[in-house]
Amino acid sequence: MNSNEWLKLARKKGVQKRIKTDDLLPLYGSVKKQFANWKRVNWDNAVVGLHIVYGWMPTIPKFKKVTKSRIEQKKVERLFNLARCKKLTADEIDELKEKLINNSVVGTSKFLHLLAPKKYAIWDKRVAKVWYSSKASPPSCYVRSKEYVKYNDALNFWLTDKGSSKKISNQISSLRKKLPHLETASDLRILELVLFHAKK
Repeated sequence: MNSNEWLKLARKKGVQKRIKTDDLLPLYGSVKKQFANWKRVNWDNAVVGLHIVYGWMPTIPKFKKVTKSRIEQKKVERLFNLARCKKLTADEIDELKEKLINNSVVGTSKFLHLLAPKKYAIWDKRVAKVWYSSKASPPSCYVRSKEYVKYNDALNFWLTDKGSSKKISNQISSLRKKLPHLETASDLRILELVLFHAKK
């Protein structure tokens, strides 16, 4: 996927209609505000956040896999607080997903997005299918942290690259004007929503 392919998708009436009629989008701002209220993420915030994230997902958190050790909990807290300052590496994302988030890259991407919406996009199977539609890619690519980091880096690059950022920014502004519930969504969220709604 490249930024020109994204622009074609973003201009499609069907994609815009599906974004407009997405029932969960009006609730997104409230969830984002809750995460923003946490000045520092502690273990209790992380567990509450996990429940919020899994409210979006078709599975429930499996607490048998959640770390019980206070030392390991401190590592999770440190990584979440670090995620607000810088983008985490694939290894750091793997550590988070293994210690708290059902060993799920999808769940981890959603948690990170809510924690730092201008740094992290959401990643799931549906987005990955559109992202890799022009490439031969194994169907399980969306479960690997390295693939998520490549995707997230590419979207962030589009927003800062001279060649694509102006076109992308203009289209994002156009979508915000047409779809008022996107008014407070980050640019990364809008990039991801187009990909999510590109396929029925």
